[in-house]
Amino acid sequence: MNALQKMFCLVCLTGGLVGDVVAGDAKADGGVLARRVADGLWGCLAENNSGRPGYDGDYTHFQSSIAAKLYLASDDPRILRLVNLFLNQMLPHVDRDTWIFDATAGSRHSTMLPLTTPAYAVSALECNRKKLLAELDEQVSMTLAHYSKAAKEGWMHPGMYRGLNGELFTLLQACMRPAANGKASAP
Repeated sequence: MNALQKMFCLVCLTGGLVGDVVAGDAKADGGVLARRVADGLWGCLAENNSGRPGYDGDYTHFQSSIAAKLYLASDDPRILRLVNLFLNQMLPHVDRDTWIFDATAGSRHSTMLPLTTPAYAVSALECNRKKLLAELDEQVSMTLAHYSKAAKEGWMHPGMYRGLNGELFTLLQACMRPAANGKASAP
C-alpha cells in the first residue's frame, strides 16, 4: 500500500466513515475499522451498522469528495475509478432539477442534501463523460450558490467549513487543471 492509499484510509477512518467490504473489526458505535486483508486490499466502501454491511448516502457523498481530492493530488487511475464508483452510486438518487441528493434510509443517516461533491466535476472532466459535461455548469453553479447563501445568511457550521476546503477548493482545482486531452477544463 502506498502513501496515498494509506492517507485515504486514514482520512476515512478518522472521520469514522468506513467499513471494510472484505473484513473488518467491529467498533462500539456500529462502524467497522478497515484493515488489510490477505490480498492487500483495504475496504473503504461499506458502512456497518447493526451487524451487517450497508450503504449510507451521506457518507458516500463525503467519501466522494475526499476521493476526488486524492485523485487530483495523485492522478492514480485506481482513485479515479473509486471517484466514479462513488458518483455512480449517488446519481440515481439525484434530482437533476434541484441537484438534491436523496440520501434517506442510509445505514446511519437519513437526509436530503445538495450534491456539492467535486467528484461530479472530476468524473465529468477526467473521464469525458458527455452527460455529466452537459450538466456541469448547472452542478457547479448550484454548489457555488449553496456555499454563498450559507455564508451570506450566517448559517455556516463545521460541516460547511469543511466543505469550503474539501469541496469548493477541490472543485476549483478540478476545473482549472488541464484535462486529460490537454485542453483547459474550466466550464
